[in-house]
Order: sequence, then C-alpha cells, then structure tokens
Amino acid sequence: MKKVLIVDDEPSLRSTLVELLGEEADLEVFEAEHGVAALQILKTETIDLILLDLDMPFLGGAGVIAELQRKPKEYAQPEIIILTNRGDMDTLSQMVSLNMFEYLIKSDHSLEKIITIIRQKLAQADA
Repeated sequence: MKKVLIVDDEPSLRSTLVELLGEEADLEVFEAEHGVAALQILKTETIDLILLDLDMPFLGGAGVIAELQRKPKEYAQPEIIILTNRGDMDTLSQMVSLNMFEYLIKSDHSLEKIITIIRQKLAQADA
C-alpha cells in the first residue's frame, strides 16, 4: 500500500484531497497543516509521495524540502509535488535550486487533475 502525505494549511483543500485520495483502495493518506507537523509524520511513516504547499505557518514547503535533503538518513526520500498559489520567477528558481521540478499552481489545476498527477507519479515510482 502506497502512502501519501498532504501538507497544506488550507483546511478545505486538504480535507477534500484527503477524502478523494482516501477512496483509492491502494493508498493510505496522511495530512498535516504545516511543515513541522509534516516532519513529525515523516519521522514515523515511510511516505511515498508528498503533496506540499509552499506557504504555511511555522515551516513552509521549502523548509521541509531542505530538511529532507539535509537529513537523508533520518527521513525517507519521497517523491514531492509542490502545490502552491505562487507562480513567480523567484519561487520557480527556488524550487529548481532545491531540485523540485514537479510544481503545480493551484488555480491552474482542478482537483481531478491533481489526483491524476498523484496517481501518475506513484505509478512512475513503481516502474
């Protein structure tokens, strides 16, 4: 069974994604409202994919990525999809510098499209 972690401070988006993904028979879905909570989950669970917002209280998505990259022996190294409202060049350059190339703008993607991308990414990891 694959494990997916949804990290977003928008409760309605997070709960909708958790609900939709939870309907998948082969997925176990976890959720966190900010980066600190995400890292706590990542210490105890081997997550296959993270859907990660950038702008959150306490610790944002870039901080989570940096922590995972800084401590590869402490954390599993899941696939990461960035889901954010920010589409500016500074954000894009920051993601490239962190080797994050799966970058989705929330307003450009329907929930169905986001779910499809998650399924595709998990299938690629199996290949």
